[in-house]
Amino acid sequence: MKHRELSEEQKKQIVGLHLSFHEIAAGWAYYDKAPLSYADCVEYVTIINDLSKDLLEWSGAAFEVRVDREMFEENPDLLPEGGIDFDAPVWQPFGPDFALKKAGLKAGAASFGVQLVSTLWWGSTTARRRHLSKERLEGHAIGLFLHPQTATLDMLVKSPDGHQNLFSMMSAEV
Repeated sequence: MKHRELSEEQKKQIVGLHLSFHEIAAGWAYYDKAPLSYADCVEYVTIINDLSKDLLEWSGAAFEVRVDREMFEENPDLLPEGGIDFDAPVWQPFGPDFALKKAGLKAGAASFGVQLVSTLWWGSTTARRRHLSKERLEGHAIGLFLHPQTATLDMLVKSPDGHQNLFSMMSAEV
């Protein structure tokens, strides 16, 4: 079987894509180093929330991120001056509507995997079909519970029908 030759431009695009994924993975690797500071946690939550808006908001699905507050409650000097409101949703555990999928994942590596699958799904034919047919995924979510003291996270899923969860659905459709 003869393969089609790639143009120089196509070769540059492939190399650029490889470098982009490498750079993204290297950026996420930062979150694999324990312990994560309060500033790291704020940045992580912001990044995940931005990804949720960019990749999932149109579909009705979402990423939800929460942070284990134990390390900060035990060491208040790790917090910014004036403290923080531990009653805010980001500091609360996930409720019973979320089911644990995987526990103890390296935070950076798992987040890169979630971003990669979500990005591939976002650009897929299936996602475009869902968008055009207005087939919404309301109530579906991927929960990420960050443990800053160990730089790990637990991945949880929320499925309103109790059957197929968002991560499995996206993985199968990519």
